Amino acid sequence: MELPPARRAPGPHDRDVRHEPPDGPRRAARLLRDAEPHRPHRPGEDRRGHPVRAPGLHPGGRRRPGPSRGDQRRAPDPLLRGVLALGVPRGRRLQRAAGTAGRGPQPGRFARVTRRSAIYRGTVRHRRTTPIAHAFTYDVGMLWIDLEEADELFAHAPLWSARRPRTPGGVSRADLLGDPAVPLDVAVRDLVQERLGTRPTGRIGVLTTPRTFGRAFNPVSFYLCFSPKDDDAPVAIVADVENTPWNERHAYVAACDPDARVQDLAFEKVFHVSPLMGMAQRYRFRLTRPGPTWSIHIASDGESAFDATLNLRREELSGAALARLLARFPLQSARTGALIYSNALRLKLKGAPYHPHPVKDMRASKTRTVLHGLLKHWIRDGELTLVDAHGSTTVGDAWKDGTGTPLRATVTIHDERAYRALLKGSLGLAESYRDGWWDADDLVGIVRIAARNIHRGDAYRRRLRPVLAPVQGAVATARRNTIDRSKEQISAHYDLGNDLYGLMLDETMMYSSAIYPTPEATLHEAQLCKLDRICDKLELGPDDHLLEIGTGWGGLAIHAARRSGCRVTTTTISREQHALAVERVRAAGLQDRITVLLEDYRNLTGTYSKLVSIEMIEAVGWRDFPTFFRVCGERLADDGLMLLQAITIDDRAYDVEKATKSFINQLIFPGGCLPSVREIQRCVGSFTALRNVQLEDITPHYVTTLAAWRERFEQAAAAGALDEQRYDKQFRRIWSLYLAYCEGGFAERRIQDVQILLAGPRFRGEALLPGLPDQPTSAPVTTLHLADDGPHTRHVA
Repeated sequence: MELPPARRAPGPHDRDVRHEPPDGPRRAARLLRDAEPHRPHRPGEDRRGHPVRAPGLHPGGRRRPGPSRGDQRRAPDPLLRGVLALGVPRGRRLQRAAGTAGRGPQPGRFARVTRRSAIYRGTVRHRRTTPIAHAFTYDVGMLWIDLEEADELFAHAPLWSARRPRTPGGVSRADLLGDPAVPLDVAVRDLVQERLGTRPTGRIGVLTTPRTFGRAFNPVSFYLCFSPKDDDAPVAIVADVENTPWNERHAYVAACDPDARVQDLAFEKVFHVSPLMGMAQRYRFRLTRPGPTWSIHIASDGESAFDATLNLRREELSGAALARLLARFPLQSARTGALIYSNALRLKLKGAPYHPHPVKDMRASKTRTVLHGLLKHWIRDGELTLVDAHGSTTVGDAWKDGTGTPLRATVTIHDERAYRALLKGSLGLAESYRDGWWDADDLVGIVRIAARNIHRGDAYRRRLRPVLAPVQGAVATARRNTIDRSKEQISAHYDLGNDLYGLMLDETMMYSSAIYPTPEATLHEAQLCKLDRICDKLELGPDDHLLEIGTGWGGLAIHAARRSGCRVTTTTISREQHALAVERVRAAGLQDRITVLLEDYRNLTGTYSKLVSIEMIEAVGWRDFPTFFRVCGERLADDGLMLLQAITIDDRAYDVEKATKSFINQLIFPGGCLPSVREIQRCVGSFTALRNVQLEDITPHYVTTLAAWRERFEQAAAAGALDEQRYDKQFRRIWSLYLAYCEGGFAERRIQDVQILLAGPRFRGEALLPGLPDQPTSAPVTTLHLADDGPHTRHVA
């Protein structure tokens, strides 16, 4: 028992005993037992006549008070009082009977606590007009919270809370603007002062989507700062925008006209909200004052014009209204996210353009740090400098190769998205260069530095090979170069336009490595030298019938028929190549000696005394290398000769590169794959009766050939000779990189170019050809002669 506060003396157990407040109207409304004087345990008893009452105890002063063990009265029912929120305490009829309800109607709890806060329900409509028309509408329920009333907003609603995030409904400070450790009104005032230079002093309200069942997603929350002189006149607005799936936030802040009933505001778009909307836009906001109805309209103009309209109707905040809101929108946050993703998919299927996220600030800084760390670990041979808005970083040693010629290059980053792209390998490197995200003072130097240090990456990928091989094999099988698919892939490169290749190549139209007889030789002279060398190796004469797999534009067929008088059957699956080759054969008057077919090599028939294929095998695909050599063996006579000129990759890199998506096999030669010399020898030995006679490495000549092609291509582009409609800036950049990429790869022998002479089982010629310089210097050429008594290497000055 305890004395009323006015009659008791303080004692040592004060902390364990809770003192009940003095009698009065508020206490009668709060405590059920004090509002029920007619309960059976004290019939007719006048509570005011007794100075002592039963206390509510709470152990240790930490738990909330509750009824004592001797108290026979039941505790208030939270479901009746909170969920249904009737605003009427149990036993009120008895209270009225005792005369305690004679003071007139008592306001409900929410009416006493909240004067301005409310529920707003309505619809949201999203609509796009360009470049893709699309629209959708959905219902929404939102809370308009006066921040002065926020602390007690859900005090008597057990299923709603502003402090416990896992209640079925509520609003958490962490879901709203700024640092959760800072009071929300302070965060809003600080932001407005920072952006506008004036600190608002009036009340602040926020329109936001409530958290439901532990999940919160607010595409946008609106904060209105009101004038201290007029509670209904806004002086500033804050639109706090959140994007998905990045979970980033940005606040747009603008001053309002306090005298205007409708606010018209404008913002430049600075925040990426969707991969299907570009950044080059300007927002226009139009909103009315909050009242019985409320309308907010957002529109944009620019590359992706759209508008969004929020039409709302006010509903007074009460327990019953909150219960209805939770029942109507139990999973509102999840539903909003699902609508965003599903409509994004529909837009993408309609063909809406993709706009990647502009990587900035901390994310860009982290990616930059990761890339710099990788480069410092991998780049040792050659010097690479990265320059961006934050400064420059240099890695590697320009003099490490000991040749006396430094190898260094500088990359300038224009867009920090390039860092993430560069982490994707050669494909990301090419795509980001195409889009203008970076430039280099020496593209060939960049590739050479990469080629010198790539062996570290190869070692890592070899360790992953057992894991990746089954997946890569399955993908390669599904995308195997069938006859129809081969036609599509060849067309993607060789049908770009004969005028393009005419500007880049020489008069022979040979799109393969030349052989330079002297350092001073022109590209045309070097190509003629290469053609003569092929004819000599094949020992072509008037009685021969030569099969060429891979016509190109007819350069070799015309040269061989004119020089040796042999008959030539040549085949291609490129329509543009076929048309020009037929025209050139007719112009040369060799229709009786040359037959040009538009046919896949797998459909050829007949037997030929000689066979040649110049840099066509790269388009076959690694799954079909055995098929290619089997067909060659079947078409070649037993005493015939075959010459294969092929771009090859280092034997040690073949297994890790053959099924990898790369710049070249995705953007230049779809479906292509470079064989290795070892793979060629394996296929020859396993699937044919042919034998190796000679292998000649002509790689140094390809470096010079590619430099000549790149120079001619860039001169044509600079002179405006390329059709701007067909070959735009992105095409020109990607092709400049392609030619530099190949030149650097050949210069560092990451890839090679070889001529392999093969013979049928009954051939007995085996004459060695005189050597030629293997580069535009006096260095000797190395040839490998493969005879019956074993290989012999001969160096010819």
